[in-house]
Amino acid sequence: MTKTNSSQATGLARKLLPALLAATLFGGAAIQAHAADAVVLYTADGLENLYKDVLPAFEKKESVKVNIVTAGSGEVVNRATIEKDQPKADVLVTLPPFIQQADQNGLLQAYQSANYKNVPAIAKASNGAWATFVNNYFSFAINPEVTKNAPKTFADLLHPDYSGKIAYSNPATAGDGMAVIILTSSLMGEDKAFEYLKKLEQSAKFHTKGTGYLDVLLSRNEIAFANGDLQMDLDDAANGGLSLKPVFLAAAPAASRPRSSCLTRSV
Repeated sequence: MTKTNSSQATGLARKLLPALLAATLFGGAAIQAHAADAVVLYTADGLENLYKDVLPAFEKKESVKVNIVTAGSGEVVNRATIEKDQPKADVLVTLPPFIQQADQNGLLQAYQSANYKNVPAIAKASNGAWATFVNNYFSFAINPEVTKNAPKTFADLLHPDYSGKIAYSNPATAGDGMAVIILTSSLMGEDKAFEYLKKLEQSAKFHTKGTGYLDVLLSRNEIAFANGDLQMDLDDAANGGLSLKPVFLAAAPAASRPRSSCLTRSV
């Protein structure tokens, strides 16, 4: 939670947190002084439909408007850091390692809701500054209407067929982008991972600040392959009307190294 100067705004933001928790929606939270009739939520992208399900009831009950600012998970922390002396966010939802970064930078205020005790110790800060509300799985995605033979290994992405057709979110501003580095380093070792990513960069069309828009670009057939996360990709396919299919990559062909690209990440 962010530093606060207004008890009334803080009270509203604190009421928001249990409401999110009741729907198992609670991430790194930030509380600060703000307008008494509004709560400002800075959030990583990919949770839009979840907020549509949860926030209207809170707004009706508390007679308050929740103003949502959506960006990449690192970008929302960068924005809060810039605004540290005059904070505008009340609640911050982002991903590791950015929520820990926000805590280290003194952006968060300790707060423990009634449900805080139900969160495992490994999934929350010992000082009460943040807690995890969902475990998710890092994945990649394709447009199944266009890509009939999905890549099976990371090496497959280096094939000329994917040249200029790959995009992944910027690791500096997006948790899912950072997950690309963490995952490849885990599977290949750090040196080989960065060698691989250097080769992959030759096929990359661009990098986005956040990950959510990549699903739209895939569905439009503007790119053929992108990083994502399982929850967001399935939600966009089921409820967003996008043509998407999550895929997981192996580090190498099964005969040589049967390890797949499944990485759990927390929000």
